[in-house]
Amino acid sequence: MARNYRAAGSDEYKTDVRSTGKLNALRLKAIILLMRYSGMRIGDAVSLSAERIKGDKLFLYTQKTGQPVYTVLPPAVVNILAATPLCSAIIAYAV
Repeated sequence: MARNYRAAGSDEYKTDVRSTGKLNALRLKAIILLMRYSGMRIGDAVSLSAERIKGDKLFLYTQKTGQPVYTVLPPAVVNILAATPLCSAIIAYAV
């Protein structure tokens, strides 16, 4: 099976690296803000499905009792999550 590799110095390669870097930076920022304002652990944040966010509310279950709760997210967090491309339907914000 033949593979096409791009030369590290080519303009096409540099453009790919820059765009991938910007995308990863946006995802990291979204995950950090989500964890900061929701109290989620990193494993929960990266496996969060997009359907758990409705408007500015994040739907979760409490760890100890399993009770359903809604956490209100600030507009800045909602905006960056909306601007972050989803990785898949199940793992939404994975890095």
